[in-house]
Amino acid sequence: MDYTSSNPQKSPRSHDMNEEKFWLMKSEPDAYSIDTLKNDGVTLWDGIRNYQARNFMRKMNKGDNVFFYHS
Repeated sequence: MDYTSSNPQKSPRSHDMNEEKFWLMKSEPDAYSIDTLKNDGVTLWDGIRNYQARNFMRKMNKGDNVFFYHS
């Protein structure tokens, strides 16, 4: 049997460079409020203690969509 293919199938987990990305960001009101973000427009997120969250943030790119959850 020949398992080679001239049209390899794309893995469902692989990412297309043109694929639209969405991220969920959460902030506590006393740490950084949504009003402060609105006034600043852009900010630096630092002090991330959770390694998985830090690694996801490193994958973020300018132009990605972000839902900002403010508890």
